[in-house]
Amino acid sequence: MGSPLPHSPATDGKDEVWTVFSTQSTPGLQHSNQLFGGFIARNEATTGGLLHAYWGQMCKQ
Repeated sequence: MGSPLPHSPATDGKDEVWTVFSTQSTPGLQHSNQLFGGFIARNEATTGGLLHAYWGQMCKQ
């Protein structure tokens, strides 16, 4: 469910971002009993660092 976004040949892949998503219920990052309807997360491809993430209704905005 993840794929690198296209990048400019001039950057030689240095700015690749992986997008991961799901439509399944997920708890998000906080430790609580609340579930959200899906998520989208974008990570820097070389380090795996989280760039941003959205859960539930925020995915549709």
